[in-house]
Amino acid sequence: MLFSANICFSQEFSSSGGGKIDLLVSGGYTAIKIQSNTYTGYEAGIKLLVPFMTSKDFYVGLGAKYDYATFDPPSTQSQVSFSHQYDSFLAGLDFGYKFTTSLLDILINPYAYYSFYDTWLQTTTTATFQQTYSPYIIHNLNYGIGLCLLFKIMFDSNTGLYLGPSGYYSNAYMVYQNATDSKGNKYAGGEGSYSLYTANFTVGMFF
Repeated sequence: MLFSANICFSQEFSSSGGGKIDLLVSGGYTAIKIQSNTYTGYEAGIKLLVPFMTSKDFYVGLGAKYDYATFDPPSTQSQVSFSHQYDSFLAGLDFGYKFTTSLLDILINPYAYYSFYDTWLQTTTTATFQQTYSPYIIHNLNYGIGLCLLFKIMFDSNTGLYLGPSGYYSNAYMVYQNATDSKGNKYAGGEGSYSLYTANFTVGMFF
């Protein structure tokens, strides 16, 4: 389970015969749950949406995001501490359906991203040594749907600001290889799913 609170920047450009091209940039707080552990950190992302077949309502596009989060498991020994770090860069497809009014745009945004870079580092520290373990992640897929409520502040008939909340629900699936830690201990690979929840505040421009 991943939870994030993002700030998004949106900019729109007119397209002939249909809607607008949307450029969305986001960043915010993230909590991610992997193997029943809750990691906290931040997320940054970017999306480019274009009207589908000159439609004013349906959109397709590309997007990418970067997640960074850490988790410190509790320790029963004062001389022993644990820390986990997860970060990932993902990119893929975005889709959208937009309801437009004079004061508010409502964007429904399904997406599917595949990871191109991952680190999952687990560290054990004692008074005399530090032991690290970082399995190689073979596949990491995120897919979900979001809802954005974009209130408008108009500068003129074609230009203005977006302000409003948004939220996402997603699923994810990860596959990782066998790995050896820094002390030579071997660990089996594995695979599994996790869920993502995102709460955003959106700031944008359109023209």
